[in-house]
Amino acid sequence: MSDFFCFYKNNLYICIKIKNNMVEVIEIKNQDEFNSFINMNKDNLHVIKISAEWCGPCRQLSNIIHNLDNDKIGNVVFGEMDVENEDVEGLITEYKVRNIPVMLFIKNGELVHKTVGTINADMIYNIFETYK
Repeated sequence: MSDFFCFYKNNLYICIKIKNNMVEVIEIKNQDEFNSFINMNKDNLHVIKISAEWCGPCRQLSNIIHNLDNDKIGNVVFGEMDVENEDVEGLITEYKVRNIPVMLFIKNGELVHKTVGTINADMIYNIFETYK
């Protein structure tokens, strides 16, 4: 069974699908998609994972994120960017990404927290509680 969280923002109708109670992550492919992502439901916490397909710790972090408990994450919205994508190079530079994986925590359009490396689910929940 699948659940959907849908909303209309900036002339876009956006739906996030939650499958089997797994967290769905929105792929961000360029600056415009990034801007739309951080501006939707601006008062929610937005988490962006920056990684690469070839990165083992990135895959591990992806599994942790996808298996977070939906009851504990509340209104957190998840996105991801691939460092190999040239269309996000400016964002990678702007957020000073030098190692991966990185998680950016953005609220009201502002970076409020940043992690580098793999972190466990409890650490992620603690960050959520701090910035909700």
